Amino acid sequence: MLIKKLHFIPLLIIGLVLSGCVAKSARTTESVKPPLISNDVLNSSQSPKISFTPLTDFQQGVEITVENVEKKQGQTIIELALNNHIYDLSQFDLKNSSTLAGKEPSQYTISNPVSGGHHLSAELIFTEELSGLLKIILNISVDEVLTFNFNIQ
Repeated sequence: MLIKKLHFIPLLIIGLVLSGCVAKSARTTESVKPPLISNDVLNSSQSPKISFTPLTDFQQGVEITVENVEKKQGQTIIELALNNHIYDLSQFDLKNSSTLAGKEPSQYTISNPVSGGHHLSAELIFTEELSGLLKIILNISVDEVLTFNFNIQ
């Protein structure tokens, strides 16, 4: 009985391979549809979406990650992830303790505080399309200041 089943498996594989070859050869260039986005739109002056590699700095148990940077319509928008197991990070005023290329952000919003401010997502918005040093300073106490530096392109 086992031998009969073993003969069936190679026949099944051959049948699947042949059916795939026949289906592929049956396709013609006439069946290929034009792209959904025209070349005029693709070649327009819109800035291309560029993949961003996150940047992370870790100090004294606090981790800050620049998740994304987007420059559009005269603004720079920086998405942050802040994580730790000691401090309530939602209590820090990043609007007044952050700079990008020496300029302060116009807005700082926390979009997703979790676990008492130990893990949160936030956004810094600058009123110009900027590149350079992003500096974030956390005044932990009178004696302890953490400075996070990121090179933003």
